[in-house]
Amino acid sequence: MQATLPGGVPPGAPCDGTAASTAHVPVDAAAIAPGLGLTVERFRELMEHGRISTLSEKGTGEDEGTFRFTFYYRSERVRLLTDAAGNLLPGPTP
Repeated sequence: MQATLPGGVPPGAPCDGTAASTAHVPVDAAAIAPGLGLTVERFRELMEHGRISTLSEKGTGEDEGTFRFTFYYRSERVRLLTDAAGNLLPGPTP
């Protein structure tokens, strides 16, 4: 299952599909849900109801073509780096 996330959404904006964006990046929910202590099904449900906060950042300069997504649920946080197609990129993202 994938969640399609807007890239370039303003900081703190909920990722509910209504925010203006320049790109939509599909990200596999299975890469996010466990880090938040959730099943994929519960993650998708919470996303649909705006209960998971997100921050998306679009790379510029040497990072052009990459996106960093941070997901917040309760006291948990998951951060990942993708290319424009939603492929996870290696390495930790601070």
